[in-house]
Amino acid sequence: MDATNNDPAAGAGFPAGVRQMLLAAMGGDLSTLPGLRQFLKENERVWREVGDLGLKAERSWIGLAAGHDLVVREALDLELRRLTAALAGDGAPLIEQLLARQAGLAWLESQYFAARAAQTGLQDLPDTHRRFLLDRADRAQAKFAAALKQLALCRRLLTPLPRPAPATPVSKPAAPVRTKGRRRAAPTRAARLVHG
Repeated sequence: MDATNNDPAAGAGFPAGVRQMLLAAMGGDLSTLPGLRQFLKENERVWREVGDLGLKAERSWIGLAAGHDLVVREALDLELRRLTAALAGDGAPLIEQLLARQAGLAWLESQYFAARAAQTGLQDLPDTHRRFLLDRADRAQAKFAAALKQLALCRRLLTPLPRPAPATPVSKPAAPVRTKGRRRAAPTRAARLVHG
């Protein structure tokens, strides 16, 4: 990512002293660490975005697919966000959100290689390049399928099991009636009617 563009670490919108500190820190100046740590504690938006490697990966794949075409870049960004949100669902736990984001990134990679394979005249490529491109497309598709499987498994494991209905008490049979020395079952209602 270009440090002068929309990277929050470049300090756009911050005072000149902060921008200088950030640029020096980005260059590896260890003397900036105390000030940098304080700045990051006070500016959550900056450390969240700069420290989000998933976002960097998304931007890299989108940049690779779109090149200089801003329409394609913005459309891919919106489609990736739509897909990730649809996969995560409303109010998803953090683990599902992370897996949905991983699936979205794998989708982007698989679509990139599918498009490259379709756009490139495979018959015109040297054999090693053709095999490389097709292999990457296959691996990206497998990665996407695995990410979806992990998301589905996570959902199944996180879904609480339905509680069983409370058991209805079973009535005890009438105790047998004892007669001299022999056990005899209590007469049933029908037996009482017949035998009086």
